[in-house]
Amino acid sequence: MTARLQKEPKYVKFNEWCAKYGVVAPSLEWPVAYGPKGELVGVRAKTDIGPCQSYVYVPVNLTLNEEQFKRSLIAEIYDNIIDEYNDRDNCDHFILIFFVAYQMTLGEKSFWHPYF
Repeated sequence: MTARLQKEPKYVKFNEWCAKYGVVAPSLEWPVAYGPKGELVGVRAKTDIGPCQSYVYVPVNLTLNEEQFKRSLIAEIYDNIIDEYNDRDNCDHFILIFFVAYQMTLGEKSFWHPYF
């Protein structure tokens, strides 16, 4: 199941995107099929990973975060969201949810498209 899963275009594209932009994960195998019928997709350690040992390196420019939002084409909306939601407990979540939703609407035009 895992071998077939690893050949699926969406996973191949994602892995190529990660490699192109500097993700390093020598101790991990992805994707891996789990469950009785391989219906669960996950990650597997290829070697033992010790305490406090790094197992994946993701460059900050690949992360979806507030700073990416502030530098995006919709940056002017950021201040409005902060003003509207700043006094709520989950303000940080609202900001990221909005930014992710926006990126998803861009489809293949989004830098993060392979991630979605």
